[in-house]
Parts: sequence; structure tokens; C-alpha cells
Amino acid sequence: MHIKIKDKEYSFQEFNLANKLDLPTWEKGGISWSMDNDSNVRFNKIFTNGSKLNGRVGPGIVCLKQGRDIIWKKEIRLNAEASGFVVEAVAIQIAVEKVCLTKEEIVLFSNSRSVLMALESNKTNSEVIM
Repeated sequence: MHIKIKDKEYSFQEFNLANKLDLPTWEKGGISWSMDNDSNVRFNKIFTNGSKLNGRVGPGIVCLKQGRDIIWKKEIRLNAEASGFVVEAVAIQIAVEKVCLTKEEIVLFSNSRSVLMALESNKTNSEVIM
């Protein structure tokens, strides 16, 4: 499998991959180093992430009960032309829509600063955010 960045192509052997078994992150084990000491332990936690690799594009979302047990997870595939911003925004949108149905309080984690800033801003031109 190869990744093309600008004009250079890389093989996976050139990267130090943490997830060499190709398992989803939530199936590799707990995150005890930070979750056990979390002051928000009473809330369920949702982690979102968007991925764009080898023509496959889509968000992944996982909801953990008090830090460890998987309550639900969802992965979907989007159009290959979707931008990283759109993929990350869709991940957050799916998480929020699912939680709105339950009315539960959660803590949502996202690694997309640009989407979080767009959500906070009242001046955005992105249809996904509006």
C-alpha cells in the first residue's frame, strides 16, 4: 500500500505505524493513562475522526461508557472527493445527531481544530457547518 504526498510516493514500510495490526484503535486496548484520572468520568465520551487514505474517505465515531466500554461505534464511507474538513465535520455531526436523540450529557473529543473553530465562529461559508 502506498501514500502519495505531493509528488512523492511512500510505502507503509517507511512509516513507524502504531497500529501495525490494522485493528481499529478502540479494539487495541484501553486508554488508561488519561481516562482513569478524568474529572468528567461520569459522562460518556465520544471520539470522532476523519480519514482520507488511498481513495477511501470517511469518518469514524466511537462512544465509550465511562472511559472504556464501547456503547456504540459507527464508520461510514463518503465520496472520495470529500475534503478532510468535510469528513471531520460529518463525524461531529453524526455524533451530535445521535446524542440529541438520547438527551444524555457527553464529552466529545475531536482532533480537528479547523472544524471546531468553524463551529465556534458565526462567520463561516461551509455548508456542512451551517
